[in-house]
Formats: sequence, C-alpha cells, structure tokens
Amino acid sequence: MSALHQPDKSLVRKRFGRSLTTYCDHAAVQAQTATRLADELIAVAGSRFDRIFEVGCGTGLLSRVLCERLDYGSYYLNDIVEECRAVTSQVPGSVFMPGDIEFISDLPTELDLIVANAVFQWLHDLPGLFKRLAGQLAEGGILAFSTFGPDNLTEIRQLTGISLDYYSLAEIMDILAGQYEVLCCYERSVMLEFADPSSVLRHLKMTGVTAIKPPRWTKADLNDFSDKYLKSFASNNGVILTWQPIIVIAGKK
Repeated sequence: MSALHQPDKSLVRKRFGRSLTTYCDHAAVQAQTATRLADELIAVAGSRFDRIFEVGCGTGLLSRVLCERLDYGSYYLNDIVEECRAVTSQVPGSVFMPGDIEFISDLPTELDLIVANAVFQWLHDLPGLFKRLAGQLAEGGILAFSTFGPDNLTEIRQLTGISLDYYSLAEIMDILAGQYEVLCCYERSVMLEFADPSSVLRHLKMTGVTAIKPPRWTKADLNDFSDKYLKSFASNNGVILTWQPIIVIAGKK
C-alpha cells in the first residue's frame, strides 16, 4: 500500500467523541452498511452466537441491529471513545471494554463472533489485528466486518491529497487468507449528493470522518476548495461525494 495518511488515534478519539450526538443523523452509508452486514452474516453463518465481541461500537448502529436479530449469550462492546459506554443500555447483557483495540491486552477468548462496522480503516496494523483476533475466536468462529475501499471519499483525496491508506478488497482477502476462510465478500460505490461543497465538509465533520489530521485551512483555502469541488464534481442538484463500503464475512480456519 502507498503511504498516505496514517490515522492519529488521539485525533480519532477527539473527533468521534465530538460527533456522537450528530453521527446517527448523518451516517447514512454506515447505517445501510450495518444492516447489510447483519443480513450477510445471518445468511452465511446463522443467528446464534454465544459470545460476541464488537470492535468500535460507536453510537451503536450495528449493535442495535445485531441485538435485535441475533440469539446471543454475552455481548462485549469496545470503543476508543469512553462515552460510547452508553451503548450498553441499548444492548441487553452487554459489557463495555474501553480502549484502542490494537493495544487492549485482555480481550475475551473463545468468541463465536467478532464484528466491526466502519472501523478497520482507522487502524495502523490491520494484518496484525486480524491475526490476533483469530486467536480470540473459538473453533469455527466468525469475523464479520465492514470497512471502506481505495475510492472512498475520492473527491476529497483528489482535491486535497488527504486520505486514509485504504486496503482494496483483494488486499483484504490476501491478508485474511492465512487464518480465515472468506465466506462472503461484497463491495459497492455509493454517491451521495449535497447542495454545495460546504455541505460536504459539514457531513464529514458530523460523522467524525475529519479525524486524519488537524485542519489548517484559511478562508482562501476553503474558497479554493469549494471552487475546485464545484468545477470537478458538480451534479444536477449540487455536488457528489463517493463512499465505497466493503463487507467481509470470514470463518476461522
């Protein structure tokens, strides 16, 4: 993968913490992806999982879907943002484990299902985490997740050079191959339409997706960004923004 911008975890914690009250109202793609992830999971692996661990539960978009549709015993919720502990009130029988998933030392073991929705693109060492999570899964355990591909927010990358270093679906498949058998994989492009470039930036802010590096734009920078955005990515009713969700369901080998 080419080196673009590695997430600043302290900034991720700060920006997503600030967006907790606005996230659900603006994260349409993430919400749709959570529902699709649950659909695919149940289709290929059923609905009974005794011990579930969710990485990066956030405001509970995926948590609420799964607790309604799955038959489970224990449900462990994790997030780097301490305030996400509130999700436990929406998920019966759940326990919150705060912290950065890449550094938590006492993860639950013998898990039947590990899930994550729109989280793994923020990690520093995804291959290392996949290997570690395989060790926490019970025999026959399932890893089910969504993330985003290289064309995600391509308009922002083309105009500013700012982007996460996303893995492609093919690269994800290669990484998983050592410890997992991929049971289902899926990717698509979703183009959202906004009235103007300022609305695009507001959308990203409200969903915490500005957590790559601190903004250092002047008013002139913002005006230049808006002019270029309108010129390059205009639509019939404003401008477009591309999201590229990826879904993977994999079983531990």
